[in-house]
Amino acid sequence: MKKRSGRHRKPPVDPDQFPEWMLHADVNECLYSVGEDVLAAKILADKMGAASRLSCSEIYSAAMKSFRRLNDESLSIRERSAAGNRAMRKFWEAKVAARKFLVHR
Repeated sequence: MKKRSGRHRKPPVDPDQFPEWMLHADVNECLYSVGEDVLAAKILADKMGAASRLSCSEIYSAAMKSFRRLNDESLSIRERSAAGNRAMRKFWEAKVAARKFLVHR
């Protein structure tokens, strides 16, 4: 099995960063996995400063909106999973946009 390059390696997510719902013993495994992936993408976007970059802030804001829906326990698992997948994509897009800014400086 090939190792991922450092650029595409998923960062570890500290359980202290988990939302409360992820810490419940009876959490849905699929939803938990989506939550981990979203947090990893958010960590990468935050590391690149995506929230504070003018060119990325709109995408980052959209990611946060979907992230809040993922954390809304009043929604169905299906709705939360879809919101989580959307949040993960948006955080990733924000990270890529912020990285381009850093590379072209």
